[in-house]
Amino acid sequence: MAGTTHSLARSLGLLSLLLLGLALERVGAPREGRVASQVAEPRGFTLIETLLVILIVGVIVALSVPALHAARESARSSATLANLRSTSQILGVYANDWRGSHPAFADPRNPPHRVAYGGGERVFDRYFDSHTTWNFALADAYLGGRAYPAFISPVGLNQHHFSLSCTLFAAPEFWDLRLRTGENQFRETWTHEVTFPSHKAIVISIYAVLFADKNSPNGVMSLSSRTPFPIAWGDSSATNRRLGMIRPGVESGELFYRGSAHPFDIPAGLHTVGGLRGRDR
Repeated sequence: MAGTTHSLARSLGLLSLLLLGLALERVGAPREGRVASQVAEPRGFTLIETLLVILIVGVIVALSVPALHAARESARSSATLANLRSTSQILGVYANDWRGSHPAFADPRNPPHRVAYGGGERVFDRYFDSHTTWNFALADAYLGGRAYPAFISPVGLNQHHFSLSCTLFAAPEFWDLRLRTGENQFRETWTHEVTFPSHKAIVISIYAVLFADKNSPNGVMSLSSRTPFPIAWGDSSATNRRLGMIRPGVESGELFYRGSAHPFDIPAGLHTVGGLRGRDR
């Protein structure tokens, strides 16, 4: 985008200089068959001069629009990171209230899972869907009675609220294929189990995954190593992290156990190798 803008600006600039030269040459040229007058005659803009003004305005617009777009995206990104930090703080309040526990509201041994909120109820069958239904469980006590407050979503995308890492809903051993035994390892987890807080993804905006899946041929995700993922870490900091700078998770996700939601890894930080004892960066 930057290279295209630079080339466009350079081309328009050169063309403007050319027309400026032609305009100056035309203005300075003597007019044959007329007697010079001591009082200059008023004259309007020539066609070349008018075109020159239009081109100059075009150059300004061509240079300004990308800059404005970049500024708008930067502001949106900063606001999304602020929302992630706010969400992380809410989880911290929850942990303080529940002896250091991460959100635990579904019994893996007893589906379907029912979550009451705001006079309604959310029902889901798969235990690991907890990573996207956490907002219903926290709505009344921690989110002001709302399941979708603006601060738990990327800016401008309120219906694509942040996800929790799936590693919050199973023992760290489950995320090590050498130690995985199955559904008996599905359980609530605790903040003290996070071994590398500044390197473990806890709250993630997976909108990039949803967008890629929706718009890609045959439903295949078209994510590049440069795709940014807004992430809140275990120390409550939040950053944009490119996919290529995030460690891959457990390739088989949660596999095909009862209660599993993903038999494959989903970027980024949802299936960290080693679970809460692992690192995503």
